[in-house]
Amino acid sequence: VGGIALGKPDIEHRKTTIINHKTGETAEIEYKLRGWTSTKNKETIHAVIKDANGVPKYHVDGKYSEKFVLKNIDTNEEI
Repeated sequence: VGGIALGKPDIEHRKTTIINHKTGETAEIEYKLRGWTSTKNKETIHAVIKDANGVPKYHVDGKYSEKFVLKNIDTNEEI
């Protein structure tokens, strides 16, 4: 947790897994509020969306405060 001294605590980075219990699909999401030594990775997101068999189908990359791209792994098409 950062920002305690400034009175604005926040989590530096976080990994989350979301499960669709109906279909078995998952999304493994990693996002960062800011970098340790620079703002290069500030507000970035990276996610992998997998089918019910655990096979990666989509990647998500970008900044959640600006723009991020969903890409189909099989076709390399941006959605």
